[in-house]
Amino acid sequence: MNVGAGNYTVSGSGGTGALSYSWARIGGDVINISSTTAQTVSWSASIPKNTSKSATFRCTVTDTAGQSAFHDVTVYLDYFTDF
Repeated sequence: MNVGAGNYTVSGSGGTGALSYSWARIGGDVINISSTTAQTVSWSASIPKNTSKSATFRCTVTDTAGQSAFHDVTVYLDYFTDF
């Protein structure tokens, strides 16, 4: 999945009991994430004019029985202007 800047929701289904979320940057540029344990996150970065950054984050969802699954998300942030 490739996404731009903004807020995104990861939803788990199935499993046993409550779900916990863990986000980790696994590659790419330094991009800030609003929370490493929230279901809904947003991204930000300091980006010089006319450049872009990208990073891949892994979201791992774990249930109370210890079963887990993950999905990788690549985030692209751009700052381009016509001026």
